Amino acid sequence: MYLQWSKIDVGAPDYREANRLFFIFWEAWKADHRSYGMCYLKNRRSGFSFMSSSETVNQATISSDSRFGILSKTGADAKKMFTDKVVPISLNYPFFFKPIQDGMDRPKSELAYRVPAKKFTRKKMREREEQDDMEGLDTTIDWKNTGDNSYDGEKLSLLVHDESGKWERPDNIKNNWRVTKTCLRLGSRIIGKCMMGSTSNALDKGGDNFKNLYNNSDVKKRNRNGQTKSGLYSLFIPMEWNYEGFIDEYGQPVFNTPKQEAFDPQGVEIDYGVIDHWNNEADGLKDDQDALNEFYRQFPRTEEHAFRDETGNSLFNLVKIYEQIDYNEGNRNSSVVTIGNFQWTNGVKDTQVAFNPDPNGRFSVSWVPGLKLQNNVILKNGVKYPGNEHMGAFG
Repeated sequence: MYLQWSKIDVGAPDYREANRLFFIFWEAWKADHRSYGMCYLKNRRSGFSFMSSSETVNQATISSDSRFGILSKTGADAKKMFTDKVVPISLNYPFFFKPIQDGMDRPKSELAYRVPAKKFTRKKMREREEQDDMEGLDTTIDWKNTGDNSYDGEKLSLLVHDESGKWERPDNIKNNWRVTKTCLRLGSRIIGKCMMGSTSNALDKGGDNFKNLYNNSDVKKRNRNGQTKSGLYSLFIPMEWNYEGFIDEYGQPVFNTPKQEAFDPQGVEIDYGVIDHWNNEADGLKDDQDALNEFYRQFPRTEEHAFRDETGNSLFNLVKIYEQIDYNEGNRNSSVVTIGNFQWTNGVKDTQVAFNPDPNGRFSVSWVPGLKLQNNVILKNGVKYPGNEHMGAFG
């Protein structure tokens, strides 16, 4: 329905392999009775707003007695998504997909698939008795202003949470999700799904709450009911899968410099790969760490990139910290790195500390100093202090 019948800002959307992966995951989450939907950590211009708008109209036009809702980082953004994306997609559906609609053809606040209201007169009442009644879906799509209690008390078949990583104070995406989560269930039965997606703001501008929600949506961490802590399932697709200018004519991403001629859908030759392009962009911003962090957040290749913070918001030198994180990430699978835990020797506190390898440990260690170095002390005013000039590199 998205590729064949949905009109977006450029007309018909082109096929993208990344979008296929997105919809495969979405269908899996819809089919899972334990899931409330998705928490999608995306990169900029990935098409999420149009894909979620298309899914909203698709589901609404085949559902009866249902309600579909839209939220965004502000009420104005939710309204814009409704008027500029949802309504045009519905308006341009072919007649055989378009249900009976009430109100204007371009509504501002509610798209209602129901029989239009009529003023009763004696003549119209006689005509109605002579004709079969028209049947409508009695299904609506609307949007709400941004707030912790948006859609409180409503029953929704689908909730689209656009730009959920950009809710700034006093609005809080975590508080809102606690409320809207109840709109998608009756008791223990999940009757609706949430399609949540966003890039992440700086941590103190809404990004921290979204990061917490995303981390609580890890499918590997479930409670005894088989659900994640948030109820959602997280999804991250790196930017190289869906970066404009590096998608070939078949919708496949061009990661590295192609060995054979490759062209984009407009017939322009692709000379080199998206990863080289991304690295070149990042190298050019190394002297401006805030600009670099914003670039990482908008076009992340890893989850760590997506949740980078602004350098001015920390007492510490984030430039050096992120350089170390990037270095550690590069060595994560190296043979010189061992994962494990630091524990007190024989379990006795405030004695010697030993490193014990454990694949599920909290620390990644590249080198553990020998006992002589560990026992090295510095004499200062007659008091012994543990020496640290020989301690190893710990991640």
